[in-house]
Formats: sequence, C-alpha cells, structure tokens
Amino acid sequence: SMGDMDTTLRLLALVLALPPCRSVSICAGGACKSAGSAGVMEACAILSSSSESVSVLAEACCGVCPRNGNVVVFDDVGASSVISAADPVSAATELLGGTCDPTLVAACASLSDARASPSASSFSAVLRGDAVTALLQRQHQAPLEAEPRLWEDSTWLVNGEGELSFCESTANFDFGVCGDVVLMDCSSDDEEGILTGIFEGGGGYGEFSLSMSADGRRFSGGLGDDDGSELEWTGFRRQGARGEAPPRRVAWLHEALLGRGRCRLKAGDAAEALEDVRAATAASRGPQPSRNLFGAVLCTLGACSHGPLLPRCLRLATRGRRGGGVRRRGGREGGARRV
Repeated sequence: SMGDMDTTLRLLALVLALPPCRSVSICAGGACKSAGSAGVMEACAILSSSSESVSVLAEACCGVCPRNGNVVVFDDVGASSVISAADPVSAATELLGGTCDPTLVAACASLSDARASPSASSFSAVLRGDAVTALLQRQHQAPLEAEPRLWEDSTWLVNGEGELSFCESTANFDFGVCGDVVLMDCSSDDEEGILTGIFEGGGGYGEFSLSMSADGRRFSGGLGDDDGSELEWTGFRRQGARGEAPPRRVAWLHEALLGRGRCRLKAGDAAEALEDVRAATAASRGPQPSRNLFGAVLCTLGACSHGPLLPRCLRLATRGRRGGGVRRRGGREGGARRV
C-alpha cells in the first residue's frame, strides 16, 4: 500500500542519513604486540571516543610478523597494511583519517605522563576539554536492571570494610552476620525494603533499622546502642555487579578518574576521591570500580565524620558498663529477646 511505501522510504532516508560506520582493526599477536600494537589500539580508541561510528578492534595474530617496530592493520574490507607504532598517536591519527579532536590528542599525551608520574594534577590534565566533558556526561552502557528488594541470601559491603551476609530466611533468629555482630529477630517489609530487629556483638546491644534503595543495590540505616547513641551503617550489594570491563572507548576515562581518586585519597581528600570513584562508575557503567579503593574512601570518610572505623564493620566499644549487664533503650536490663 501507499502508506507502507511511505514508511519504507522514510526509514531508508533515515538509514542513508546516518554517518558511515567504519572499523579500525589492529593485529594484537606475535611481533605486532611486541612492536606496540596495544599503544596504537588505545590511541585509536581515545581519538575516536567521541564518535559512535568508529569501532576499534583487536585481531588475532595474522602471521605476517613485520619488523622494525611496525604493526599490521586492516581496513573495512579486510585489506592489510603495515604502519609504524613508534608514535602511537601519529599512527592512530593516520588510521582515523588525519582529523582528530585536539583535546583528545592532548588526552593521549597526558595519560602517558600521568602513568609515568601519578598525581591528582597529572590525571586532571587527562580529563580537561569539552570533548572529555561530553564523554563523561554520556551513558556508554545500558543501565543495570534493579535487584529484587530482598534481604534473604544477600551479601553487602558495609561501611567500606566489613561484609554483611544474610541467610535464606528471616525465620532464622540469627538472620545476618557482620564480623562479630549478629542481626537477630528480624522482620522485613519487602515492598519498602525495610529491615528491623536487634543486634548484638562488638561490645554493643540494641535495635537497628536498615532501608534498601529502590534499585536494591544500597542500604542505609543505623544501629542504636543501649546508651542512646547510634552508629550509621551504609552498604553496597556484593552480587549483581556487571561483569564486563568498561568499553574500550571510555576505559581511559575510567583509569584517569580512578587514578586521580587514589592520589586524592592518599593526600587526605576523601570527599573528592569519592566523587572520582562515582564518576568512574557513571562514565563506564562497568563493574564497581576498584572495590578496595571504594572501601578505603568510605573508611576514610567514616573516620572523618564518626571517628576511626574499628576492625571489621564496627566494634561498638563498651562504654563504662557497670556490672557487665547490657541495658537496652527503654531501661530494661539484660539481653532478653524483643517481643
């Protein structure tokens, strides 16, 4: 029909209006690897990162094995040629047609300098420029699907250093364990993601309440000790992280943000380091970046705001208890189960 014909013509016009796609394939085996094909491939990925129409691919060993620091490259139709890898940026510029964003060319050089001499300022140099800012604001992978808002059989990183594990059912009196702290007599509201109960261990006893985020990957809450004080608890789900590495076109951004985060953390700038870790996650949509770095940042932030975080996830110090008894809020003595 005429209507179907019009729809087909409009779709064809849209396809023809799309920018032409091209690929840059580089041999990654044998002599090419020794000559520096990885550097050329990374430079191609950085210089083409602003364009969705260019893909950079690694090819298995082609068997040609050129000499004198050359690598084998392939065009869109599979024809091979040889190019010098002595200057990866120049090689990448030639492969990409000779016109590249100067901001991204500078980022290549800055990344090499930052790797040689890591500092917050050297990694910041990698992240300058409008092209880089636009890349950081763009989503490069589909967002993760939400996790079920269930506590059962889940494991969490708590306060950056301890691991909280829940068993298969809240029917178990001892439902959650984090180091020497046990969460007991728990009840949950799966719709709201709320878990409440009592805790014991680490020199403390009292009530707790945790609230899970809508996407099921984080929780926040607190443990109220018997003297009326409360220790803040935050957690990140261990399961459900994306397994693949960041896409090649933004792997360098991921590296630069984490590198700057490490330098800032070392200098004591924990809040800024946390911003870098979060930006690396947002830019790549890959796995949670550097779990050890993320935990270290949270630990440092916790130490700044709450005093030192003690071994494992917490140790509520015994604060001058008389006679060894444990008094819950409300004035009752002993460790009687809440009813």
